Amino acid sequence: MADAVGDSSSELLARFGEWYDGFRFAAGAERVFNPFSTLKALYSKEFGAFWAETGTPDLLVRVMARSHIGLGEIDNVWVPRAALATLDPAGIEALPLLLQAGYLTIVEAADQAFRVGFPNREVREGFLTHLLHAEATVPERQMATRASRLAGALDQGDLDAAMREMQAVFANIPYPLDDATEKRYHSIFQAILTLACCPPGGVVGEVPTSVGRADVIADLPRVTWVFELKRDAGTSAALRQADAGGYAGLWRGRTGSDDVGKPVRVVAVTFGSRERNITEWAEALPTT
Repeated sequence: MADAVGDSSSELLARFGEWYDGFRFAAGAERVFNPFSTLKALYSKEFGAFWAETGTPDLLVRVMARSHIGLGEIDNVWVPRAALATLDPAGIEALPLLLQAGYLTIVEAADQAFRVGFPNREVREGFLTHLLHAEATVPERQMATRASRLAGALDQGDLDAAMREMQAVFANIPYPLDDATEKRYHSIFQAILTLACCPPGGVVGEVPTSVGRADVIADLPRVTWVFELKRDAGTSAALRQADAGGYAGLWRGRTGSDDVGKPVRVVAVTFGSRERNITEWAEALPTT
């Protein structure tokens, strides 16, 4: 396979780890690969979301929607062990179900808590793609194109182009499915960014500081974007909140892929309930 794709053996193994490794079923246990997807990749000599293609997580998406849980509340979050111990059919909760279904795994363990998150690229991309298909009517190929354009615009520092791509995705959300809640907009916004920017960057939501939580962070090789999202509110107040909360502080002083100080760009984004889309965006002065 290394010969077929033009990688060295070590490079290929690293890619296998990124795509299929990361499942951990108990505190302190070794991480394991998905054997089905690993064998499929070796057989076809290409990487893909093979396990995700064997079924669609419709129930999981419905449980998330019913529980009003956003994407920032399931990926890379700490939860008490007791909260994940049982699965009650009479009142199914999203986190235990996602963990037992294999869409989340134990990333880290502490005394009485687990940090859970998506185990690898295959699971993350497969779940988020299905989540967006459930929310919007954008065909998969068109979504991939828009995600590529969004990533390119953010990497080049073109905020206006990136927000126009976001607007195009939100314009495809059907009216009957749109409850216009701020948390729902957050989840879709973060899912689109994650599909567009991971890898090579990292996207996280609900990032805590000493006095608040940043809504969404997109840490790219050459720039870090801090997004504060609001519904039916002006961008000025959102920028003041981001400044008062010190949302950019955790990311200042980092170097980019060119070993030069990486700028941190703070952006306020407003969603309109009536328009059911992004209506306004504004940026604070860049910092490093």
